[in-house]
Amino acid sequence: KIIEEKSALAFALKKDGVLILNHDDEKVYNVHNKANRKTVSYGENVNATYKIMHPVYLNTTVDGEEITRGISFKLENEGNTFPVMLPHIVGMNFMGSALAAIAVAREVGCDLLESIKYISEYKTPPGRLSLIEGINNSMIIDDTYNSSPVAAEAALLVLKEMKGRRKIAVLGDMLELGRFTEEEHHILGEKVSKIADMLVLVGPRAKFIKEGALENGFKIKELYSFDSSITAAKFMEGAVEKGDLVLVKGSQGVRLERIVGAIMAHPELKGKLLCRQEREWQNR
Repeated sequence: KIIEEKSALAFALKKDGVLILNHDDEKVYNVHNKANRKTVSYGENVNATYKIMHPVYLNTTVDGEEITRGISFKLENEGNTFPVMLPHIVGMNFMGSALAAIAVAREVGCDLLESIKYISEYKTPPGRLSLIEGINNSMIIDDTYNSSPVAAEAALLVLKEMKGRRKIAVLGDMLELGRFTEEEHHILGEKVSKIADMLVLVGPRAKFIKEGALENGFKIKELYSFDSSITAAKFMEGAVEKGDLVLVKGSQGVRLERIVGAIMAHPELKGKLLCRQEREWQNR
């Protein structure tokens, strides 16, 4: 039903319009069979008009420690190959969005090389897998805008794929899960136990993350639990070391952006880089 409803947008195109579709999603791409419009596609599919090739993380060495600072891939179009750099982005899922933007720009007449140049300046909105420089030459993955089981798993995958001397996962409660609260937090604990070197938990529901992690072999000496983000932030100020990679992820109500603010290298940029910095939020 959702595909049918979204397909109406394709059918509403003018006859000389261009349909730009994700070639990696079979249901989405098959819309072109019914729409009868000029179609171009993007994705990793070998037949995509704008094709992603050789995606890799960009790593750099800081004081002898290798840290990830972005992603890159090759774009193949009409037999030509172009390097695309996304130095402010982590998470391979963003490649599709970047490529879609490039495809739209090219199809409306923009220069392809200029489009690639401008997309390299893109930064995610605050709290959405944002890369922020941390204290002691660490790197923070700020994903504090909100959380859910699917989003938390995706963030952990990013932590797993990125380079860092030590990987620290700071996880807060996932709210509004109802009767699935205990189960989903327990599952998250199981998953993080195989990825993180240190685990910092915040909130009353995070005790189920702790249970899941410990039951799957995580070392209790590397696990720390806190009732609030304020106390967790003070702990993290003294815990982050050179070359650490720190993922911070939790639901809005847990306010884990306070932790990011405490360990970012340039706290004077909190108003620009962090979510929920408005006065009404600060007064809560």
